[in-house]
Amino acid sequence: MARAALPSPDVLHAILRYDATTGRLYWKHRPREFFPSDSGYRTWNATFAGREALKTADKDGYLRGALFSRPVSAHWVIWAMHNGRWPAQEIDHINGNPQDNRIENLREATRSQNSLNTRARVGSKGVCWNKARRKWQVSISINGKNTYLGLFDCKEAARAAYANAARMHHGAFFNVKDAPEATCQA
Repeated sequence: MARAALPSPDVLHAILRYDATTGRLYWKHRPREFFPSDSGYRTWNATFAGREALKTADKDGYLRGALFSRPVSAHWVIWAMHNGRWPAQEIDHINGNPQDNRIENLREATRSQNSLNTRARVGSKGVCWNKARRKWQVSISINGKNTYLGLFDCKEAARAAYANAARMHHGAFFNVKDAPEATCQA
């Protein structure tokens, strides 16, 4: 069975209200033409009109829901409403918070760019303890290749070395939350 097409940005504006302050979506009262029956029209509007839309967080924290029985992410819908088209690539949350869907926090990005703007799952991104040398080891991925940056006596200096390299090689897509100041000597 074919997947339902995404609604046009015009349809999105007809059925959803975007609150730019909070980055949240709300269902608008839908006209009768959207429903096959009067009872469906009355029931849907009595149940959903005015309530928050696309508000269920998935396992990664992104807000999701369904439009005309098709699963969608809230940040994609908001980006499409703002830009008048669906994104051709991925949508990156600039501040790393998957529930902050304010338009100024969303940007279109390639998968590679989007992955650069992720936080380390455990510890510090690009930094690990080298047990044999008893120092903090730093490496960074540049164009898909792992590049060794060195060994450091303290974790803060190692994190700062990673942050400097990330700013130089990844620019705007580097998550600034991973960028501490060095407080010890390398």
